[in-house]
Amino acid sequence: TITLEQAGFTDLGRTLRCNKITAMHLIMHGDAKFYTPEGIMVYTPGLVKKNGELDEVDPQDLVKLFSPYAVVNGGSLGFIFINSCKSFGYGNSLHQAGFVVVCWQTLVRDDKAAKFAAIFYEERAKGYSIQAAFNYARQKIKVGDPKVVKRAAGIPRLLR
Repeated sequence: TITLEQAGFTDLGRTLRCNKITAMHLIMHGDAKFYTPEGIMVYTPGLVKKNGELDEVDPQDLVKLFSPYAVVNGGSLGFIFINSCKSFGYGNSLHQAGFVVVCWQTLVRDDKAAKFAAIFYEERAKGYSIQAAFNYARQKIKVGDPKVVKRAAGIPRLLR
């Protein structure tokens, strides 16, 4: 297990190049503001670096960062968990590039995102499939249920 705390996207790229990574868990902002070279503002993923600055990445470059390491491209990376608000668009792009992805369709409270991830990984450690672990975590904290979505604050998605 390799852990990068307060790392930017350059750090992620370096880690992918230097290690055989099979799964990645990203905790980041899913709706940071980013300005394209044309001056158009879009929402994008953002990581908080050690110096406290937000490292934004063009949404299109997120797929470029991970694609070379995808199993479908001869790499070892097959699974990405994006634990951030409104990460479905990024997750869908990564899924189309060949990854199995867990992401959030909506805003998600930090405590619920953390609890969901903990339950998910506990189930995976017990040997359950990604689908079974996802279903159990979703049921356990009642995320995605329209009746409790305000309390649960989030709709997770599994793209496989």
